[in-house]
Amino acid sequence: MGTVFFISPMICSCRTPIHGIIGMTSLALDTDLTDEQREHLETVSQSADCLLHIVNAILDLAKIEAGRLELEHVPFNLSGITESTVKMLQVCLFPFHSF
Repeated sequence: MGTVFFISPMICSCRTPIHGIIGMTSLALDTDLTDEQREHLETVSQSADCLLHIVNAILDLAKIEAGRLELEHVPFNLSGITESTVKMLQVCLFPFHSF
């Protein structure tokens, strides 16, 4: 149970800047951009969303240890998630190529 009390405040501290990145990226995407700028910002937005999911998963693991996890059904688009994951991995594997 101690893990939850240690991790929970740390996770909340991580969420705040992630939400800032998501919000500012969303605002930037509402402006006039070149196609390349838009693509880069969309990748930043998707990466921030993924990072937020990872942070939430860490908190969920701590809740599992404490016996406090509640499951919920959430619809998702498997092909969309797979496509965005492959795109982000391509950027990591081939940083100097345009896809």
